[in-house]
Amino acid sequence: MALVALAALVAPPVYATATDPPPYFIEDYKSVLAHVQAHREQDDPVYVYPFAYEAMAHYGPRFGLGPGRYILGMCNEHESRRYLEDVDRLRGLPRVWVILASVRPFYPPRQSIEQYLHAIGVVHDSLAIRSRQRLYPVSAELFDLSDPVRLRATTAATFPVTPIDDTLPPPCNDWVRPTADSSGPARGPDTVVVRSGALELRALLWRPAGQGPFPAVLFNHGSGHASSTPSGRFDQQHRETQAMTLGPVFARHGYVLLFLFRRGAGLSAGQGTYSGDRMDSAFAAGGQDARNRVQVEMLEADESSDAMAGLAFLRARPEVDPRRVAVAGHSFGGSLTLLVAERDSTLGAAIDFAGAANSWVGSPPLRERLLRAVARTTVPVFFVHAANDYSIAPGTSLAAAMDRAGTPHRIKIYPPVGRTRAEEHSFVYLNVAAWESDVFTFLDARMRP
Repeated sequence: MALVALAALVAPPVYATATDPPPYFIEDYKSVLAHVQAHREQDDPVYVYPFAYEAMAHYGPRFGLGPGRYILGMCNEHESRRYLEDVDRLRGLPRVWVILASVRPFYPPRQSIEQYLHAIGVVHDSLAIRSRQRLYPVSAELFDLSDPVRLRATTAATFPVTPIDDTLPPPCNDWVRPTADSSGPARGPDTVVVRSGALELRALLWRPAGQGPFPAVLFNHGSGHASSTPSGRFDQQHRETQAMTLGPVFARHGYVLLFLFRRGAGLSAGQGTYSGDRMDSAFAAGGQDARNRVQVEMLEADESSDAMAGLAFLRARPEVDPRRVAVAGHSFGGSLTLLVAERDSTLGAAIDFAGAANSWVGSPPLRERLLRAVARTTVPVFFVHAANDYSIAPGTSLAAAMDRAGTPHRIKIYPPVGRTRAEEHSFVYLNVAAWESDVFTFLDARMRP
């Protein structure tokens, strides 16, 4: 009788697996990923259908598509149109790879995505490997989604879609791994509006599972340039990929994360001028000295105003404990983080990833301004560099200044990462596993009750 009862308990999941087996058990992702790796250009973004998550997590790093190297699509159990709205972020890209797979109840959105992308774009390369069972093939297609005529012809809001049969299992989270700890999946990202003066900036917000209130972190991205496309889609995708790398990590550790797209950047394209473009214009008009001057002026004024608006937004959120807020940033955003920490003494901590690494040698005004900021701040700072960054002198020099001031801080230089200068400078996004424990130990010591 006990054996019969046990069989009754295990039979339903076994049957479910037999009738709708997990795609990574029966589909040939490796051949598809090898094809993408062989034909992908260095800056080609990769968009992955959400039901390929498990396979990408397992096989992706072998083919140059580890965490942070691709955009993971959203999952919605009820509305096929939401999938089209999600891939709309790719509009304007001249080259983007799209990797698709299927789970039987979610055939309709996969079909809708394929039909929609073929309507608004042109395929330049493709490979499809048919499943060993009756599922749609795993496929990779290289799209050009930059033709304005095709883009004007239809929209996600009007394109015909096949509805999902939402009476069938499984729900999304059975197939798309949660990003939080065992207490439940993280919530987000939500796209939110942060007002900075007359500007309406966009940000992505992640929240941990549970009720809160939670500690929170504002993340400041680096400088950049508006895309050559009018919509700024390339930069938007680039910044979103960075955000998607960090958001789930912070949420998993119990922190709300606000990844703010400051003026002109990514999702905030059209809201002011991007920092890199302003520095380039200054250089063209007055050389390196003019560029250095504008860089410091932006950090002290407009960019700081945007960051302070982000902090105010976080502190007003009902799920955030306003007394437990920290700031972090990378590169130009790392420098901005130090100025914000100087300005707001109520912050619990600051994390500076590679701040000023590419400007320290060439910009005496920036060096002087950052040294002054760390001498004045009372906020504990963690300086993080990869050994092969442009320069680790900012971290060592600023840490020494804080040591002289008697302000709590930490510095750690991690092993080299990457194969190009850009990758070496992007340690925060490319090797989360290396810094994760250290950074959250530093934050938890100052942000937990």
